[in-house]
Amino acid sequence: MRVALDRHESALLRDVAEQTRALFEEQDDRDPVIQRVFPDAYESQEDARAFKELTESELRSSKVAALESLIETLDRSNSVKLALTSDEVEAWLTALTDMRLALGTRIDVTEEMMNKDVDPEDPDAGTLYLLHWLGWLQESMLEAMTQTQSRRRFM
Repeated sequence: MRVALDRHESALLRDVAEQTRALFEEQDDRDPVIQRVFPDAYESQEDARAFKELTESELRSSKVAALESLIETLDRSNSVKLALTSDEVEAWLTALTDMRLALGTRIDVTEEMMNKDVDPEDPDAGTLYLLHWLGWLQESMLEAMTQTQSRRRFM
């Protein structure tokens, strides 16, 4: 898959990925973003704690690895036209999801907020624009994957 970004988009994407990676590496379980990205799987505190002990380290490592893959892909390219392998596409999609969850959690985004035009006077306007752009990028990648898979089925 090919992804074309301008230099500003590439720099912005890299910055958000780095910030998200740093947040995941901090492991502050009181942070609302960490609670949203790594929610309790059980209502019982004892069961939730036991499940986290078994799974969270690997889940956190895989999410950090996806963010690192996105960053490395951006870093290795001399241009802003990237050719991604299928593994890199999967990592990008995972990273985009996590970045969107982190940003949305930070500003307590709602579906209603995402479904209306951004008010440029809103103090969270920049983050909302970024959320929309990350969503568009993710959706574009998913559509390209679907089109590629459909063509393969009919060849």
